[in-house]
Amino acid sequence: MRSEYEAAFNAGDAGRVAGLYAEDAIVLPPDYPVVETREGVESYVSELLEQRQAADLAITSIEDRQIDGAYLDVGTYEMTVAGPDGEGVRVGGDYASLVEEVEGEWLVTRHVMNLDMPR
Repeated sequence: MRSEYEAAFNAGDAGRVAGLYAEDAIVLPPDYPVVETREGVESYVSELLEQRQAADLAITSIEDRQIDGAYLDVGTYEMTVAGPDGEGVRVGGDYASLVEEVEGEWLVTRHVMNLDMPR
């Protein structure tokens, strides 16, 4: 699922990214209001791709753990976004995703991300 997410994001396909989430998904992005529903995820990802010019997403899983019929995926991510001067800057952070089977399909139901601050 991570590779599908990366491929869809890097192709600029917010609808395909959103299709990996459950209809009632909840996403907690950094420095952004809570995102609810698959439609909300598509809107958020579209904004990230278009306004922040996000690209070149790379996801690294640290741990996958099965918990009572669900999977918890914890890891890091990096991507390029437009900086204040319009030049691309590399940013990254950590994430945790809960993936559950919904009507026979494995989908992200909860997803939280943070953004590492420059040191």
